Amino acid sequence: MERAVIEELETLPKTVEFAGIAAAARAVAAAIDDPAQRSYISRNGNTLQHLLEQLRGRRKKINRQLAVVQAQAGRRRAAQ
Repeated sequence: MERAVIEELETLPKTVEFAGIAAAARAVAAAIDDPAQRSYISRNGNTLQHLLEQLRGRRKKINRQLAVVQAQAGRRRAAQ
């Protein structure tokens, strides 16, 4: 896991700017690989996911609810 995280960190541009977050992600990945830390694998996995999301940046949200409402409004207009 640690090697995969290191490879992903190399591709992310924010790794240099946020070196502390990158170091924390590497430490958590090392903890996931440690057999003594197996009981914490779920917590460590969630922490790692959160740290990597911070480095990846925000994703554009797609407002699916708006599309549903617009489709319903179109059906109402057609029924009138």
